[in-house]
Amino acid sequence: MVLLATTRVRAIRSQSSGSVASQRLRPELTRSLVPTSKTRLTACVRAFDTNAVVAGLNARPDLLHHVDERGRNWLHLCASIDAHEHDLHPADAIPLATALLKFGIDVNAAAFTEGTWQATPLWYAVARGGNVDLARYLLDSGSTPEHCLWAAAYSENLDMIALLVDAGAQLEAVAEEETPLLHAAKYSRFGSAQALLEAGANPDYRDVRGMTALHYMLKKNSDLRHFRMFAAFGARGDIPDRNGSTAAAILSRKRDPAFHAVATQLASESN
Repeated sequence: MVLLATTRVRAIRSQSSGSVASQRLRPELTRSLVPTSKTRLTACVRAFDTNAVVAGLNARPDLLHHVDERGRNWLHLCASIDAHEHDLHPADAIPLATALLKFGIDVNAAAFTEGTWQATPLWYAVARGGNVDLARYLLDSGSTPEHCLWAAAYSENLDMIALLVDAGAQLEAVAEEETPLLHAAKYSRFGSAQALLEAGANPDYRDVRGMTALHYMLKKNSDLRHFRMFAAFGARGDIPDRNGSTAAAILSRKRDPAFHAVATQLASESN
């Protein structure tokens, strides 16, 4: 699948208060510079140019509900920008997001969906922008924390994982037959896996193949230390996949006796 608010951020929020229509433009923003086309408005959103975007949407209110070929509205686009790649400050996305929300864009609008999973503005901030400042702001503005843990786990953004977990994101949510923890294990994102285990994620979730994280780690020949980590968090080794193979049995057949020791450390239904 389809990967800190500071005093400065609070100051930006304060500056962004009041009606959108009454926000003043920079003195140098003349009428000729007001973006009145989708192309120019897109460029201003990508630059986090709040004043220009506000001016453009006031001049062309019909563009407020524009979505691109990917289904993204202006807030999705704002959240998708990786500030560091474009020499921007991540917190500068916040006044733009504030303005767009004041125009009435839904903080939980989905650009597209896959089953019950939704590509919300927060998901774009996590998966594309990697913007913890903006993610925190969107959560404070009413965004659901759901749909995003897989992306945070894939990118191994531990600050983002902590933010989402603290906001109440479900650790056992399933998308494409994966919990966030299983997703992390399948893609060898073991820093994320540890963070999710520490948060209380179930290490024994089975997908449609009957496979747990341990099965996938064996398939990928993951390092011994990662099996020890799962064992330390109570992972069971006696769960059979659809072929009847258990992680403990596979570990016991390896040549390295260190794997045999891990097999005995894994939990089972009887202990």
